[in-house]
Amino acid sequence: MVLVSLFPLKHYNEMNMEIKELINEINRYAPSVDQIIAKRLSRNIPVTPLEAETIRDGFRLAYLTTEAVRGKLDDLIYNTNIKYIGTGGVEFDSEISLEADVYRCFASYNYYNEFCQRLTDMKIVVLDRETLLEGGVISESLDQFFYFLCLLTNYDRNVIYGVALNDRFLENVEELIRAGVSKKWVKILMPTLPLV
Repeated sequence: MVLVSLFPLKHYNEMNMEIKELINEINRYAPSVDQIIAKRLSRNIPVTPLEAETIRDGFRLAYLTTEAVRGKLDDLIYNTNIKYIGTGGVEFDSEISLEADVYRCFASYNYYNEFCQRLTDMKIVVLDRETLLEGGVISESLDQFFYFLCLLTNYDRNVIYGVALNDRFLENVEELIRAGVSKKWVKILMPTLPLV
């Protein structure tokens, strides 16, 4: 099955992704019940279709409350279950922390790398958790990061469960890189992609 990309190639630095759109796109990549059963059986872990459906629900991003929260990042962290779903090795925090009065940290990779929104220009950057030294820009904006997160989720679930990549996956990744998403972090988080 081929998944058609919901975000055709455009200028990603000018794109705007609302949380509802992020939820819909992430949820498109939930593995099927059959894919979950096959994965479990390949690891000699029996699972019933009903158990697989419950597991599948755990891959779905959803709103937890209907409370109004200021800003997209706050909405994602405080109003959704992003902390509990698999997103390609990126672990989201249950709350946003402020570091050095400049960084709003909201997720991490391998514990030591914090993903933060830099308040001086709103770019998403990597911050070393122990030294608080900046390790580079991941994306030029939160919206770019959301698009990258969608592709990362698609990639991760393809590798683990065999979920089909969207029909323009590699083109979308390359376009994001051209628009300013860090090629270094694409390679770290999607190590098997054939990027030049």
